[in-house]
Amino acid sequence: MSATVTQTHTTTQYAQVPQHPPHPPPAYTVTTNVANPQPVVVQPGVAHNTVVVQSVPTFFGKQPANVICTNCHQNIVTRTTSSLKGEAWVLAAVLCFLGGILCVWIPFVMDSMYVTTHHCPSCNAFQGASR
Repeated sequence: MSATVTQTHTTTQYAQVPQHPPHPPPAYTVTTNVANPQPVVVQPGVAHNTVVVQSVPTFFGKQPANVICTNCHQNIVTRTTSSLKGEAWVLAAVLCFLGGILCVWIPFVMDSMYVTTHHCPSCNAFQGASR
């Protein structure tokens, strides 16, 4: 038992359609400096270098930080406030149950049980928190 397979190739000729160049896009503005924004007008059809602006993540600690506000874009030193985490109250309740009333104070003197929040002193916008 043998099967024969034949293949047929067809070539189709298409008419050449003249290609018109596309219209250039309109000019747009690029901001290059986040701290002191100055617009740069980019004209279409002209070669330009591409500028990529990346924000570096800021890790906030217990001390005020020197950052650029995400809301008012000013260079600021953050205003900090510290408050107890919810885990401190849970741990205090567990210690009270297991060790008596004498152990309740322990979570309230541990630095790891506090969170420090950072706000902009100019516009009061939240900037970040330490955990």
